[in-house]
Amino acid sequence: MHILITGVAGFIGSNLAKFLLKKGCKVTGCDNLKNGNLDRLSNILDDSDFRFFETDVCQFSDMESLTKNVDWICHLAGEVGVSHTSNRPASSFKVNIRATEVILEIDKKTGAKVLLGSTSEVYGNPVNTSEALVETQAITLPPPVHPRWAYAASKAAAEYLASSYHHEFGVHTVICRFFNVTGAGQLPESGMVLPIFVSKAQKNKPLIIYGDGSQTRCFTYVEDAVEAIFRVMVHPENNGQIINIGSTKEISILKLAGEVIRQLNSSSEIMYKEPKWQMNSGTKDIKRRIPNIEKLHKMTGFKPATDLHTIIDSIAKFHNSTHKVGL
Repeated sequence: MHILITGVAGFIGSNLAKFLLKKGCKVTGCDNLKNGNLDRLSNILDDSDFRFFETDVCQFSDMESLTKNVDWICHLAGEVGVSHTSNRPASSFKVNIRATEVILEIDKKTGAKVLLGSTSEVYGNPVNTSEALVETQAITLPPPVHPRWAYAASKAAAEYLASSYHHEFGVHTVICRFFNVTGAGQLPESGMVLPIFVSKAQKNKPLIIYGDGSQTRCFTYVEDAVEAIFRVMVHPENNGQIINIGSTKEISILKLAGEVIRQLNSSSEIMYKEPKWQMNSGTKDIKRRIPNIEKLHKMTGFKPATDLHTIIDSIAKFHNSTHKVGL
């Protein structure tokens, strides 16, 4: 199987490339290296089954040449994360939509199957947070009055675009919604809470919690996530499906901070702040975001199993080995 990964130098993309190579696949990867880091691919650049191209997914002609003779396109490229995209909402929105459009337009000709990487952010701000989020429920996005929701809206629009190409043109698509994928190799500069907490705790600096810390999340080990992606790809009935990929082990952000401090034997204190986007928009943080992964389990038999202790340990060891221990 020959697979093209866009955003291959990103956190999930690089881990997926390594996993697929171990499975005996041929992998072509592309990345514009704006957010990606080629160092993540250093141990596979010389692999005869791997090819890397520095290019922008939004460039139609470049992508058209790369997509020849591939069986799957795993589209993971794009602007990611609320903290980053809130600062440049217009450009982030355009990039996420345009990149997806390019992939789908090309696929109309090539017939390759497309896996679109999406996010739990698309669920927006559900009225009822007592139940785990299921793929069939309505998306509840607030009005477009603040850039905090630009990322979620762009990824939701990309999903609708993929679904539209599936129904109108017969493009084979599957959408994977990721829930807080983390692990070794994810840097605090990504804006993700767990590597930020680990980095701060390793330097005994304060861990900043936005809000009161009662909001709960689940954290998915990246190696679990890429295995789930692969299992979804090889399932014979994946066409047109939307699938949650995430852990169901729930923890509050306050308890997460405490666990990081305890596990790393840190003297860090916990500080509380209100995020700027929340103060300016009056929008509350999502109180609870937990995936329902019954569909994933029913299709593939897979459930993420790596515990939080192991995830924290993997991030800490990576930061120590690369000396990247602070912001």
